[in-house]
Amino acid sequence: MAARTAEAEWKGNLREGKGTMKLGSGAYEGPYSFASRFESGTGTNPEELIGAAHAGCFSMALSAGLGRGGFTPTRIHTTAQVHLEKVGEGFGITRIELHTEAQIPGIDAATFAKYADDAKEIMKEAQAKDAKSELEEQRALRFDIGEGLLDLGLVLSSLYFLARKNFFPIFGILSATAGIAMGVAGWML
Repeated sequence: MAARTAEAEWKGNLREGKGTMKLGSGAYEGPYSFASRFESGTGTNPEELIGAAHAGCFSMALSAGLGRGGFTPTRIHTTAQVHLEKVGEGFGITRIELHTEAQIPGIDAATFAKYADDAKEIMKEAQAKDAKSELEEQRALRFDIGEGLLDLGLVLSSLYFLARKNFFPIFGILSATAGIAMGVAGWML
């Protein structure tokens, strides 16, 4: 599958700064700001784009499932409500609610509900794969940092033999210990 791109640029501090977001396809480019994200200012925000992505993905997954079942939807309209809330020291998406209306010739409510539930499961599986990828990236980063600290410890310990200064092995041992701890932390994820 093709890798899709998007980019964002921010200029200035958090409250007074401004930025632009752009889709790699060129289909959208627009401004965003603190006010458009956390208040009611003009422009878009990352959560709207995430909501659009989820709504689009769900609508397509639902259409695919209906098609496999022999149904051809005339229209599927999904609205996403993305909830951005204070989480710890920052903000995070705590919930995304999808609301779907559809026109599908020849389908009853129970059958539609089954296909909608199947599409939800497909979305959950995709999100679980995203979480697994993020976990693997964190693990790799911790291993890389741990390896770097081990290398630093080796260098500092080696300097002792060149300079005959007692503090080099102490820093070397501390650095190596931190490296081992980071490696173990990465392994435990």
